[in-house]
Amino acid sequence: MVQTIYIEPNTGNLGIGTATPLQPLHIQGGCIISGNVGIGTTNPLQPLHVINTILTSNITLGTATLSSPLGAMPMFACRAWVNFDGTSAGTNPFSLPIIAKGNVTSVIRNSTGNYTVNYTTSMPSTSYASIITFDGTTTSAITGQARIDNKTTSNIIFGCFRLGSSAAGGGSTADLAFNSPGVSLAIFM
Repeated sequence: MVQTIYIEPNTGNLGIGTATPLQPLHIQGGCIISGNVGIGTTNPLQPLHVINTILTSNITLGTATLSSPLGAMPMFACRAWVNFDGTSAGTNPFSLPIIAKGNVTSVIRNSTGNYTVNYTTSMPSTSYASIITFDGTTTSAITGQARIDNKTTSNIIFGCFRLGSSAAGGGSTADLAFNSPGVSLAIFM
């Protein structure tokens, strides 16, 4: 029969639900705690407050399970992301419909191929990395590139360009601004 509470006389380890506690506190079975629990802190501010590293193979946030990466490489969360259709009709500046997003309140088309993405929660600084991709069309399938015009803690302004012939340049090849049917932006810091 296992005693409910047991103190190992040689080590002083406390066992709850076990007569062979292997650690200073060893609980065998379930546990219900009301109030805040601290690991590495004597003043926990949340129901579970951990100071330092947590080792786990999987962690569930809400209903999503995140798997641990292989190796010792750290993971960094995306601070903001958005996918939108830059071809929607409207007079510039025009608020574009968003297909999917995270930490983005709105997307404004300032002019042809030029967009402002506004963040819901501001970035702590402007030292963030931005990844911009966009879909081509039959006239822009050869090449395309994005250009960042301005980064602030509350938004980013960028343009989408494709290789094409410029009437103003006498038909010479140039990077032309265009409205892409699928624009994606991801912000990392």
